[in-house]
Formats: sequence, C-alpha cells, structure tokens
Amino acid sequence: MVRKMFRQMLVAQIIASMTVMLCMLIDSIMIGRFLGLDSMTAYGLASPVLLVFAALGCMIAASVQVICGRSYASGDTERTNACFTVAAFSAAAISVIGIAVILLFTDPICTLLGAGRAAPDNKVFYLTRDYLRGFIIGAPAFISAQIMVPFLQIAGSRIRLIVAVLAMTAGDIVLDILNVFVMKQGTFGMGLASSISYYIAFAIGIGYFLRKKCLYRIRPYLFGRGICRAMFRSGVPTMINQGCLVLLTFTLNKLLLHVSGELAVAAYSVIITVGNICYSFSSGPAAVTLTLSAMYYIDSDRVSLIQLVRTMTRYCAAICCIVSAAVIAFAEPLAWLFLDNPAATDITVTGLRLFVLSLTPCGINTCFKNFYQGVRRVPVTCAISLCQNFLLTALSAIVLSSLFGVTGIWLGYFAGEMLTLTLISCYVFYKNGKISFTEAAYSLLPADFGKKKTSQSQ
Repeated sequence: MVRKMFRQMLVAQIIASMTVMLCMLIDSIMIGRFLGLDSMTAYGLASPVLLVFAALGCMIAASVQVICGRSYASGDTERTNACFTVAAFSAAAISVIGIAVILLFTDPICTLLGAGRAAPDNKVFYLTRDYLRGFIIGAPAFISAQIMVPFLQIAGSRIRLIVAVLAMTAGDIVLDILNVFVMKQGTFGMGLASSISYYIAFAIGIGYFLRKKCLYRIRPYLFGRGICRAMFRSGVPTMINQGCLVLLTFTLNKLLLHVSGELAVAAYSVIITVGNICYSFSSGPAAVTLTLSAMYYIDSDRVSLIQLVRTMTRYCAAICCIVSAAVIAFAEPLAWLFLDNPAATDITVTGLRLFVLSLTPCGINTCFKNFYQGVRRVPVTCAISLCQNFLLTALSAIVLSSLFGVTGIWLGYFAGEMLTLTLISCYVFYKNGKISFTEAAYSLLPADFGKKKTSQSQ
C-alpha cells in the first residue's frame, strides 16, 4: 500500500519540483549561448535572489504539505480551508513586498551580490540589474505556482500539474527565442520571458481552485494566530533549508570569484542550474515523503511509517544513481548547451561530473529530513538542513579549495553531503543505543508509538 501510493505521487511530484527550475534552466541555456559570458556571469550572480523567492514559496508549500496532509487525513475541512486561506494571503503579501524591495533597491542589491558598482565599463552590473527587474515582474506567479503544487497533489489533480509545467516550459522556450531574435531585450527580456511563463502555469493551475467541486475555499474569518503559528512552525525547517542554500550559493560565488574569477562564476551558474534540475529527481521523493509521513503520523501508523523509510530510500537512491550516471556521461554536450567559451566549458564539464557525485547522498539526506519533519522531529530536520545546505558543504569547499583550487569547490558538495549522512547515522545509533541500519532504527519512532491505536482496534 505504501509503495503503491508513493509511486502514484512520485512522477507528478518530480515534474512539479521542476516548476521553477525548468524556466531557470531554459534561461541559462539561452543566455549562455546567445547573450555571452558576461550575461551568464550576471545570471549566476542574480541566482541568490531567485533562490530567496523560491525559499519563501517552498516554506509555505511545505507548511501546506504538513498541515493539510494531517487535516485532510483526519477530515478536518475547516483547518484545511484555514491553511488554504493563510497560504493565499501569504503569497500575496510576499509578492507585493518582494516587488517593492527589488525595484526600490536594485542597485545596492546588485553590488551586494558581487556585481560591483554602477560604472560605464561594468557590464556585469547592468546585466544583473536588468535580469532582476525582468524576473521580479513574475514574482506573484512564481510563488503561487509553488504553493499550488501540494494543494493539487492532495486533491489528486496531478494531470493539471503536469499540463501546467509543460505549458510553462513551452512558453518560456518560445518567449526566450522571441527575445533573442526579435525583441532583443537582453537579460531583461530573459527575466520577463520567465515571468510570463510562470503566469501561464499559474493560469492553468488556478482553474482547479475556481471549480465548484474544489476542496479548498478562502475563508478570511479562519485567518487567525493559531493557524499562522502552526504553518510558521511547519515551514521553519524548509525556510532554514532554503535560506542555507541561498547562503551557500552566495558564499561559493564569492569563493569562486576569489579563486578563479568571473569564468568560474559563469561555470558555476551552469552547474547549479543543471544541479537544480537533478535535485528535482531527489526532492520529488522527499516531497512525497513529507506528505505521507505527516498523514501516517496523524494516524499513528507505525508499520506504514517504517515501510515509508524503506520505500523512500530505495526509490531515491535508484533514481539519483541513474540521473548521476546520465550527467557524468553527457557532461560535455550539457556544458556545450550553455557555453561556447572553451575555457569555461572545460571548467563546467569537470564541475558537473564532480557535483553530481553528491546527488545520491543529498537525496537520501533530504528524504530523512522531510520524514523527520513529518513525524514532528523538527530540530533534527533543521540540523540536517544547516549541515547539508551550508555549514558542512561550505566548510568542505573552503578547505578543499585551498588544496585543489576550483576542483575542491566542486568536491565540497560531495564531502558535505557524505559528512551529513554520517552525522545522521551517528545520531540514529546514539538514540537507539546501538549500531543498527534497519528502517525501524532510522524512523526514530518512540517504542510505544502506535501501540495504543493497535490495542484499541483489537
């Protein structure tokens, strides 16, 4: 039963996880091939801002997965609608504030990101500013599209999700081509093309919520401190997770500029873009894990939770190994898709092959992180996020870069993920009082969890 439900949700969730990343991938290819190395560097420098908005959307989406997963499983319609109302209002508030901040403080933000200051000979500064201004127009759809995903998943509207992502991808490709060959608006046009494509996905997704048979309704009178606190608590682990990713990208951009200059930053923007698509194959199983673990936990279903640990690790490991092998095999043509600079391409090929070594341990770590969030071990989830997405990976990159240069920075991802997985295992052994690699041990469920329900049912 667990394996069947996991499979049913998996494909749609992987595709949904690509919602934001596909546009970033397409933009990266078009910028690298047609706008040049300076534009690619600007795109890489702008990526932390994109990740901030992705972080906020992911935080709300994770809250929805946990709160709605539990309320839907228990038949609590009022709490489900309260969650939907808070999510809708939060998306609107973040969009308005985000647009205002970016438009009012674009120049200092670009300087903070490492683009330097406005000067006639600093092309990278103006290119970074143009992309941010084009991208921010789509902030409302960008965030809303992420938040729609768990609601549509819970409602079983997976086909609509797939159609929305496909339409968004096709729209972005067409609009990017028009920008390059017809409109010729540079990086601003690329950001604007992404914005419009997000609105396409939003328009398709919103159709479900306008139906009479929609499971969710906006009920302003349900907006209260209780549900806000619950959603904030549920979203904090994801916010920490995404915030650490922003800090890591920012730190590595600075480190790459110091070690190897703008060429390495351009290569990193390709690696992180391809990496984000690869991460969709690991974050898909992890997102399903979060939804199912929350549902099984509210039902006190110990057996299903232990089965979920086995299912999530096996599926995630198998998928990530296949994706890693594919990237290693096709690293050269992948790099060629983005760049036509031989020196930058060589750095990118090496970086891609070393980076994807981290994909399998990263996927397993993320599955455990989401599982522990679903079974209300939030401090463990936050600790894993901090270690894998910033602390251990950044420290590994800094140490290894002093030994191997740019190559050490790419290896930092693998070292950070393996150290995190080792720490998770050590913590599991400590909590269980023995070394055990069983699913039951890694579930970290209390010894009496689920027994009361079992005895009642008997």
